[in-house]
Amino acid sequence: MIAINESVILDAIENIIESDLTVRSFNPEIVRTEVINSDSSRSRWVCVVPGELSYYPVGSNMGFRYDPIVFVQAITHVTGRQTEMELNNLVSAIINAIDRDKGLNNTVAHILGYNVAKSFNTKNESQFKQEAIITINCEGRL
Repeated sequence: MIAINESVILDAIENIIESDLTVRSFNPEIVRTEVINSDSSRSRWVCVVPGELSYYPVGSNMGFRYDPIVFVQAITHVTGRQTEMELNNLVSAIINAIDRDKGLNNTVAHILGYNVAKSFNTKNESQFKQEAIITINCEGRL
């Protein structure tokens, strides 16, 4: 059996996000496999990390299911509502950017879907911090 190199898929996701003009209009800091952001000066933060990987037989070949993750944070000093709007707009831009290349630069066969989990209104002093975890459900063949 030949195993996939997850880093190649993560590179594709990172490049797609970084090169998208709509995502870039939010001026986020985009990082890779970093500790979760706790610095309030990094107000829009995106981190691409590895996710769950499974292999399964497909006829005489092997297939894989891979679920890489994109963490997204928004921090404002205004209101929880404003932070929610900024987070939702950035999450939508990221999903739209990724969805325009369903093969992730030919690293997977296709994207099956997305899961988005959010936490809201973590208030610390005069700031509101909200987070989203985007799981990209991918499938491929070896």
